[in-house]
Amino acid sequence: MVTRVVAGPLEANSYILRGDGGCVVVDPGGCDVARVLEACDRASILITHGHFDHVAGLKCVLESINVEEVVAHRLVAEVYRESLRLASMWGLDVEEASLSVTRALEGDEDLSLYGFKVKALYTPGHSPDHTVYYIPSLSILFSGDLLFKGSIGRWDLPGGDASLLEESLKRVSRLPGDTRVLPGHGDDTVLGVEMRVNPLLQLALKGMLEHYSTF
Repeated sequence: MVTRVVAGPLEANSYILRGDGGCVVVDPGGCDVARVLEACDRASILITHGHFDHVAGLKCVLESINVEEVVAHRLVAEVYRESLRLASMWGLDVEEASLSVTRALEGDEDLSLYGFKVKALYTPGHSPDHTVYYIPSLSILFSGDLLFKGSIGRWDLPGGDASLLEESLKRVSRLPGDTRVLPGHGDDTVLGVEMRVNPLLQLALKGMLEHYSTF
């Protein structure tokens, strides 16, 4: 039901969830996402955060399919502009995307998309706009750059905050242990497994990230 597309300059994960009459697209990281969407008549886009590697394919998707809604936190454009500056500093040639957000989130919100009830959970720390999307009926969490298999999101980029990241990870840790975690980079995992074996997650839950600065 969920298709993963690895795309964009930093090989970000994009996800396509086919529902009743349309597709939910999470973080269109490159134009490869648009090509996979050819079988969909319409789509809604969910953006976890505005870092360039997660929205690089947004323009392609908007041009290739009927997009009914683009959902992101209200700070996404600000975060995106800063991330473009970083991309330039890192020597990456990134084409500027069109951030045409039609639904700006203020915090947590409940969404209804193509037969799915989606909980948007505001989880700052990696970036000021970071939002994850949880679908209880599927036990799926699109975690963006908050939580990875064996790791967590970095907090040393502009707008990052270790204490906020800790609080966001604590929120997510209260979801059911069998929740499948679909992260912004790398392989998927299971929340309960990460609670047991992820050393950085364990540090975060103890409020000790400020003592760890190796990336």
